[in-house]
Amino acid sequence: MTIRGNTYQFTTKGYQLFNINDVVTGNTAGDPNPNPNNNHIISNDFLPIDSSKGTVTIRIKATVSNNYNLGTITYYDENKTFISRLILTGVNGTGVKDEHKTFAIPSNAKYFKGSFRKYNDGQMQIEYGNTAHDFEVYTGGMPSPSPEYPQEVQCVEKINLTFKDNTNKTQTINYQLST
Repeated sequence: MTIRGNTYQFTTKGYQLFNINDVVTGNTAGDPNPNPNNNHIISNDFLPIDSSKGTVTIRIKATVSNNYNLGTITYYDENKTFISRLILTGVNGTGVKDEHKTFAIPSNAKYFKGSFRKYNDGQMQIEYGNTAHDFEVYTGGMPSPSPEYPQEVQCVEKINLTFKDNTNKTQTINYQLST
């Protein structure tokens, strides 16, 4: 008997420009009076933006417990000086919301910060263009796997086999694969 397992490596197209793993808590990006007790998360660092791409689309998906989805993109020039802040305000109400909006990138923008109201299952994606694609993890705007953003290969770790003969007698074999 030969048993073959399945392996899988997570891949991305590199659409996601917002790094959810490098954020701080406070008000929306560009707000002069951040409030660390607020449930908004903001990009910790200035992220590069290519104004020649023309537009970005913000997509937010969350189970809203009160109020509405709220997301922002705040643009900065080459000296990291504030240019403008654009806001996606979702429909008021509760429940699962999946909303997006496209914004122009100012021609003098070199950096941006993203922010959104964080509900427990909240996700935000900022991407170039006017299409809201499926959510991806941040990989620096590059397709992945790549040397800069390697993705772990997922494979079978445990095999459970149950055999049954024509007399309904069964035997189970559990095998843990070594890594």
